[in-house]
Amino acid sequence: MCFIWSFSLLQVAIVKPFNPAIGETYQADIAGGRYTAEQVVHHPPITAFHYRKDNYTIYGSLELAASIGINSGDGRFVGDITLQYDDGYWVKGKLTNGKMTGVLVGTTTF
Repeated sequence: MCFIWSFSLLQVAIVKPFNPAIGETYQADIAGGRYTAEQVVHHPPITAFHYRKDNYTIYGSLELAASIGINSGDGRFVGDITLQYDDGYWVKGKLTNGKMTGVLVGTTTF
């Protein structure tokens, strides 16, 4: 659950880089919960986010690190995500990394 929510929320957060110097934030009501994101570091861009719904909260900070080669691409998410329930139970995790090879020549793998 944490992975699915955090990944979908991350996509909203990194569409537009925010300017932390002037306090730009992103706020939205998503699936009945309240989502807030702020870019806390400009270079490299690191986004802190907080999502609250019913009896749980998801929060953390994420940085997208990517590298592109001639025949491959690599994407890594740096940062932790925490899913915390109101009863005190919590789960901490990270988003998975992705790599694609064989873009121009060879077999494509994901």
